[in-house]
Parts: sequence; structure tokens; C-alpha cells
Amino acid sequence: IDNKLGYAADDHPADSSLVFTGSIGYGEGLIERNTDSDTWTFSSSDGVNPITVNAITRSGDYGNLDVGFRVESRPTGSFSMTVEPENQKSASWTGVVAPGNYAVVIYGTGNGNDATVGYTNYGSLGQYEVTVDAEQQAGCTLDSECATTGTCQSA
Repeated sequence: IDNKLGYAADDHPADSSLVFTGSIGYGEGLIERNTDSDTWTFSSSDGVNPITVNAITRSGDYGNLDVGFRVESRPTGSFSMTVEPENQKSASWTGVVAPGNYAVVIYGTGNGNDATVGYTNYGSLGQYEVTVDAEQQAGCTLDSECATTGTCQSA
């Protein structure tokens, strides 16, 4: 089939910036092949910020994309959170990040361990939308529990 149809061209250059309206950043894209990932960047400033990242498949339960993502700090990679929920095609995470530059890396993932209880990322392709809610909340401090659980502790 590849000799006749080929794959869709990559739809995003490396490190595309999310488009923000107020505290909400938005992006959309296409995972064209099982080795593809799209990277969306954003900045967090003015103290410790709780963020919520939502990655949803545009076709809902009927699409082929089982979306996963990583949130990572840039350029050091000192903070990283991977989200690949079982038995769900969309993914969401709420956590707290320190001021800095970050990226959300979107990719297709599988579900379960093998063909008898799940599937691989082989056919996990399709359209997605990603939003990042980076609303600033005063009085938060970053501690080890906060970084792990996403719970904002009062200062």
C-alpha cells in the first residue's frame, strides 16, 4: 500500500507554539504514522502554575488514535510527566510546574500488553486537539508532593 498511497506529510515543524487566548493554549494536529509525534511549546511565568493538559481524539471513540503525551521542561528536561491512560483514547493531566519553558509531546500509543488484552501503537493514527490551561494561581509553592500529584499547596 505504501508504494501506491504513501503517508501523509508531517503537519507540524518541531516545537510549534500553542496559540493562547487568555490562559488557554490550543493546538491541533495529525499523527500520520506510529513513529510520529507533534511537539507544542508554551511558557509558564510569575510563580508556580497549575496546568491542565487535555489531548482528545477528534473522532471520539470511533477514531483510531489512542493519544498519549509527555509534558517536559525545555531545554533541560528536568521535569517530565508521561500520560498514557489505559482503556481511554483521550488523555488528561493536571499538575503544577515552576516558571520556565515547557513542551507537550503528542503521540499515538497502544493499550494493554498484547493482542489478547489490547493493541500496539501500530494503527494508532489520526487527528487530535490539545489544550493547556495555564492559569496563574497566587500562593502556590512547588514541593515534591506537588510535582507528583499536581496538588497545589498553600504558601
